Amino acid sequence: MNLEQASKYRFCGDTGVVSLSLCNTVDDRPLFEEGNNTPRGDHLEDVSDALDWVKHVRLFEQKKAVSKFGLPSVREARLLLDELRALRELLFGIYLGVAHSHQGAESNLHAVNELLKKLPPQTLESNGAVFTLVRTFSSFRAATLGLLLDDAVELLMSERLKRLRVCAAQGCGWLFLDMSKNGSRRWCEMGDCGNREKARRFYQKQKKSGA
Repeated sequence: MNLEQASKYRFCGDTGVVSLSLCNTVDDRPLFEEGNNTPRGDHLEDVSDALDWVKHVRLFEQKKAVSKFGLPSVREARLLLDELRALRELLFGIYLGVAHSHQGAESNLHAVNELLKKLPPQTLESNGAVFTLVRTFSSFRAATLGLLLDDAVELLMSERLKRLRVCAAQGCGWLFLDMSKNGSRRWCEMGDCGNREKARRFYQKQKKSGA
């Protein structure tokens, strides 16, 4: 298996928050449809997708972490793929509850807390008068999951959480932070879901008027 093979997907859905971008590695989530949020279009299908996504979002650079690791072994890469998918669904359940102002993700929160307990402890480091909390990871796989968990915790404890939204387009389910002044943004990407949804509504309006 060639772990350097590029993914067949062009990853979109970037939010500037890597844990949100992880949740956006799927298309067409049937939100609240018979209690099923299982994605129908998964962009993390194989290990090359997983490794390419980590590279695409510049995970280590965004979190100001130094990657001291080469490519993981095939076994480690397969484990990472499964763990990324599992973490994605745990975080999506929590974020969805926040975006819709309801609870219902207590089991997800418990599972995330169990994962946090397994992370290496944080230590305080200084560079002159600048202090930072850092973790020392043992592998590429551990660092990837740890940095994503820390990113999620950072968002959940920040003021930005109030800006968390789910795309209003039918069947999308992508998450984003609404940083508009009046908090009125509805689409993950105006040029994609926004235009498609407007076209769909126009078609329905024309269909009704012609009936």
